[in-house]
Formats: sequence, structure tokens, C-alpha cells
Amino acid sequence: QFAVDQGRMGELNQRPNVPAIKEYTKSQWNVAPVPFADPLPLPRSLPPSDVLITILSLLPIPDVLRLSQVSKVLCNMSLDDRVWMGRTTSEITKSSAREQVKQQEIERRVTAMLQNGESRTFQCKILIDEQILAQVEIPEKRQRYTQFKFKLASLDSVNVVMAYGSRVISQFQLQYSDLLKKQKENDFKLELDFVTFNVNQTISMLNANFDFE
Repeated sequence: QFAVDQGRMGELNQRPNVPAIKEYTKSQWNVAPVPFADPLPLPRSLPPSDVLITILSLLPIPDVLRLSQVSKVLCNMSLDDRVWMGRTTSEITKSSAREQVKQQEIERRVTAMLQNGESRTFQCKILIDEQILAQVEIPEKRQRYTQFKFKLASLDSVNVVMAYGSRVISQFQLQYSDLLKKQKENDFKLELDFVTFNVNQTISMLNANFDFE
């Protein structure tokens, strides 16, 4: 619980060269605090209340006021509300930790695949049948002999080589994060040279073959 008694707040207002709270105009309240250049030198024997006062004395008055308002809200909360807030905060912390562990595991797997030079090759016709390719500018009779080689390039990207037999037709890179962004924006097509990818199906294919998620 954040608490400052009335007498110590008076000490803050009476510090040398610091105007009292009532003397600050509205425009002065928006002044950003200056970060500390060095760690705050506090004696280890200093009582907690004096440590708090020392820290508050270095903050701009508007920040002190905001902290005071938060303290007032917390003090006025019922016991049930405090218990609920504590449980909610705990659940959020646990969920964040689980997500962090999951992300680290994904990065570990993808890194291992990257080191092994993992790649996947698909016939154009298969990608069309699986609706990964929404549109192609390749004659139907050549689709059977056109292949797409997907090779892991980084933790977030795949290099793609489109070839007809041994002749390379086009090369490009798919950014996983860009695909997710397009999906979030309800933009479900990615137009490239000769082909248009279905964003949702492409994301699913990359996840299935390269463990991006």
C-alpha cells in the first residue's frame, strides 16, 4: 500500500527551489520526468518511509499526484476487490510466463530446423488443390511440372523458388509476421509475380512444415 502521511507531503512541498503543488499550472503538469543518470545513492540503514520520501522528492509533482490518486483508489477498495485484483494479476503473470516458455520452445525448434537447412518442395498443382495458391499465371498443362521450394531463411521468413523443371521462374521471400499482419487486417491475398497466395492457407502450411507456431 502506497501511503504518505500529511506531514511528509508537506516536506515535499517545502523543498528548496521546488514550487508548491498549487503553484503548478496545467501546462507544467505535462513535463516528462528526467531519467536518473546514476543509481539513486540511498544508505542501507535508511528507514523505508524515508526511502519513499527520497524517491518521491526526485519525481515531478504531477507524478507524485498521480501516485497519490492510485493510492487513494487502492485504499478505498473492498477486501473482495483486493483479493480479486490479486488473483487476476497472478493469472496474468502466469499466462505471460506460459506464453514466454512457448515462444522460446518455438524459437528453439525453428533454430534447429534453420541450422539443418530444412526445406519443403511442392508441385504447383498440389498447392492449388490445397487452396494455398489462390491464383496462378501458369498454363494448366505446365502446372504439373512447376515446383515451389520453400526453404527456411530465418525465425520469421522462408525463401521460395518457383521453377519449371530445372529453370527458375521466380524467387521471393515470405515473411511470417507480414502474413499474420495481413490476416489481422482481413487482407487474405498476397499477390506476387505469377502467383497469388491465400494468406490463411499459407500460414497453416508454414506452421505445419516449419513450426512457426
